[in-house]
Amino acid sequence: MQNGYTATARLGRVLDPDSGPGRRRLSRRPFTAAFGTLLLVLCLAAPAGADEPPGILNILSQFIASSTAASRCAEIDQDQMVAFLANQQTVYLRSTMALQDHRPDWTDEQIANVLKRAQEDIQSQVSAYIDEHGCDDRHARTLTELYAAQAKWRPGQAPPTDTE
Repeated sequence: MQNGYTATARLGRVLDPDSGPGRRRLSRRPFTAAFGTLLLVLCLAAPAGADEPPGILNILSQFIASSTAASRCAEIDQDQMVAFLANQQTVYLRSTMALQDHRPDWTDEQIANVLKRAQEDIQSQVSAYIDEHGCDDRHARTLTELYAAQAKWRPGQAPPTDTE
């Protein structure tokens, strides 16, 4: 238990906006908690015996975390930002489709709300971590490097090899 809440209780609040007043105190753990937020949110909402949540949600959470860190700690040029946002949009759309398949009982609005609240949670966690540890922290640097790699990514193409 951290800060008076278990991880399940904190994430349960993401799914249930009426579960309590005010803002909760944020975790100070490194970014690994942020990467799993979307997956945990989905697991908490999934019916018993449901299949594992789609892996695309982990990728989306990484995009959100790296974008948050890069916007605070890196100089981003226009071309890099446009490429990153296009790739993030692709991942977001695939995440939405995966959630529709995984939770067919959810409406489009419910899916959008879960993704929005999870995004806000990840952004808050990353921002709080950077506030405490700064942009020179190795986790912050790793996320800004990930941002650059995600901007260079070309969906549908194999990654370059060392010989190219």
